[in-house]
Amino acid sequence: MNLFDCFNDPFLIGLDPRDKAIIVQKLQQWGLHTQPFAMNLDNWFCNFDDIEDKRLALRIFYSLKFYSSEAFVSRLNQLYRAIERHLTNTGNTPSDIVLVTPDGAADSADRHAYDLVKNWELLQNQVYHVSELNSQTFHDPVFILFNDTHGTGNQFLREVWPKLQHYGEHKIYVLAIAISQDALDRFRKEMPRVHVIPQIPVVNARSSFTGQECERLRQLGERVYPKHPMGYGDAALLTAYYYQCPNNTLPIIWADGENNKVNGKAYTWSPLFRYLPKKINEAKTNHNKLLSHEKEQLVAVETRIKPTGKKKPAVLTYRYRVGLLDLDLGLTNVSQVAQELNKCQKYFHFTAPQNTELDAARNAVISIESQRNFSVYEINRAFFWQFDELAVDVVGCFTRYPLAFVDKHDESIRYNYISGPSNIDSRFMFVSAYQLQNFVNAAECSLEEGLVHILVSQLVVYFTDVGFHSKVKECPMDFCQIRKDIVLSLIKRQFCTNCTDRIADGFLLKALNDMLYWRIKRA
Repeated sequence: MNLFDCFNDPFLIGLDPRDKAIIVQKLQQWGLHTQPFAMNLDNWFCNFDDIEDKRLALRIFYSLKFYSSEAFVSRLNQLYRAIERHLTNTGNTPSDIVLVTPDGAADSADRHAYDLVKNWELLQNQVYHVSELNSQTFHDPVFILFNDTHGTGNQFLREVWPKLQHYGEHKIYVLAIAISQDALDRFRKEMPRVHVIPQIPVVNARSSFTGQECERLRQLGERVYPKHPMGYGDAALLTAYYYQCPNNTLPIIWADGENNKVNGKAYTWSPLFRYLPKKINEAKTNHNKLLSHEKEQLVAVETRIKPTGKKKPAVLTYRYRVGLLDLDLGLTNVSQVAQELNKCQKYFHFTAPQNTELDAARNAVISIESQRNFSVYEINRAFFWQFDELAVDVVGCFTRYPLAFVDKHDESIRYNYISGPSNIDSRFMFVSAYQLQNFVNAAECSLEEGLVHILVSQLVVYFTDVGFHSKVKECPMDFCQIRKDIVLSLIKRQFCTNCTDRIADGFLLKALNDMLYWRIKRA
């Protein structure tokens, strides 16, 4: 796929080969070298009418720091190594870490509690809301407070710091992916002994552009979002994440004609990376319930921190959350399937997300050689963004159509597939039920069992280094060039010897086998 074939904006079409190569390289680095995002980029450049504004927009694009899901996790791991060094210096151990999150859905810090717990392998009794700290007595704790972005530091200093400062500053760590110079200066002034990581501010528009260019950015910002023309707190950041763009970033990057409303009116604009404002009332209530549920379900193999205050309830031992989503099959028992899968194994915790917006996915059905296919590569990114607050690790998406993907190597369109992940976000695994009813009938099992059988193969690919094999071995990892060959593995319901040997995690292997053997309960 030639990315520039997707563009309609004359400025982009007319770029010289060097600029085109830079754009392609950045999109490949970001994991966004796809037709949907190319259209998104094209629409964003079309916001700018003047040729000089388009050139300024190109410089903004070049200056952006975008964190893909892989880059975000990599940065979390780097922050953990920094904490490990501090722990060594202070004589503490990882079991002394106490992750502190804001009360309610105060900001994105609460959203990332699950990310840190999973990647840092924290236990349930190492995670507390701020309001819970007073009921606990800790022995030599190391308090960790994480947020993706600190643009001004106002919210942290107003809502979190007053409840923590009496613990003493020398073992409190404020971590971020991106922090502005203003926030860094305020933290140093008002919390001089608190450890702030990183200690280097993120790049912003003022440090990247001339005074004249910044003035033009402000003029454009006044038009797009007059309330905060350079981003919230006047931060002028150039940062975006795979799940959303912070509002401290320039609004001409994230405004979408809805999130930039002022007094009920919004300037029409197409975002490059969208900012998702919180639905303060309903979302806050739902988010609190979710985080409460998450804290009760976090992994706890052994108790390593023993606060002497109020005890925490017993916890379950699942390791990953899997959402199940019916895109167009009309299944009425997805919740039942999730509940039964949770009973048959304990490695994964299955959920059935409710009240999700599916139009962005359903509109991706296209015709390829007279066959309707679900084009995974054409799904709008908004479909993926809505699941960020669910704190799931992966999502299994079921559709009635065969699947079409863009090949990562030669960018050709591959279609009539049974399953596969999204190139935009590999956490989303798509499973086709096309012709599956005939196959499960032949194997004497249910449609739901067939869908789970196929999903198992995608979980293997995602969580291990085991891939599909072209040889038919009556195994879930059969590639099945002839679609009906899947009947053989549906009947046998077990991995071949080679795949069994290569799935090194015995707990994972047992869970996958339990899911293969699972039979749905009928009323």
